[in-house]
Amino acid sequence: MDIIRDTVLRTLPLPSPEFDAKFHVKWDVDQYVAKELNGLTDIGRVFTITGGSTDAFASSCKDYLGRIWKDLRYDLCSHIQHYLEQGEYGMFVIVL
Repeated sequence: MDIIRDTVLRTLPLPSPEFDAKFHVKWDVDQYVAKELNGLTDIGRVFTITGGSTDAFASSCKDYLGRIWKDLRYDLCSHIQHYLEQGEYGMFVIVL
């Protein structure tokens, strides 16, 4: 199996050492909550998958937020949860 992997990898072009990327993300929170969460606002249980082929990570949204922003003095998931419970949100355009 290693011979096949090595042969395939040798035929691929070398990756560029640096990439610049800009993503424009439109998130209609109201529509997402209504359709994807069936109107519920408990995002802590939403399943998340992040990373790439060599460093993939899957967990609940609550665990993910706690892991990524563990140094925050407050529970980010609870704050997002509270925001969603208010029901007064619209579409956001975020540039990452």
